[in-house]
Amino acid sequence: MAAGGTPSNVKLGPGRLWIAPLGTAEPASATAVLPSAWWPLGYTETGTELQFNRTTEAVMVAEEFDSIDEVNVSRDILLNVEIAERTKKRLILVHGGGALGVDDATAFELPDPETNTGFMAVWDSDKADVPTAFNRRRLLRLCKPTGSVTEAQARAPQKQTVKASFKVLQPSGVGLTPIKFYPSVNAPLGQA
Repeated sequence: MAAGGTPSNVKLGPGRLWIAPLGTAEPASATAVLPSAWWPLGYTETGTELQFNRTTEAVMVAEEFDSIDEVNVSRDILLNVEIAERTKKRLILVHGGGALGVDDATAFELPDPETNTGFMAVWDSDKADVPTAFNRRRLLRLCKPTGSVTEAQARAPQKQTVKASFKVLQPSGVGLTPIKFYPSVNAPLGQA
């Protein structure tokens, strides 16, 4: 018996994560080429993960034993990634130094945790520099490091990686939300 699903709605692949300093121009569509301020995060161990954590509370009244409603009281959105390219600018990024780091040979100190500078991120389903009409895109307007940063070193064939989580926060600006979804222009109806 067929399950009644649509095989073309099942997507594969890790996509690609792009990083930019706060205030960088947002993409206009899923197929818009990103300005030069955006740089690719590069290889990862397991792709990227967006995690939505919602906290709810029951609405109770004296006349009912069961709750009469459940309301949302908070939402945390996390971007989780295990970076396989351990470079200076990526280490600065995961430790709260923002997206302005450069990969050069100069020594650097860990960023001051009290300044925890955020960055913008774009996830594209396409891995190409020029997105196709099949690209699906997510814009994360304000990300800041949260929780642990784990640097892993292991015997070959294991890679040296940096595992980090970033909280996706509410940006300032009227009508803006933490994440904007750009569906593919060539995808089946409703596919984001």
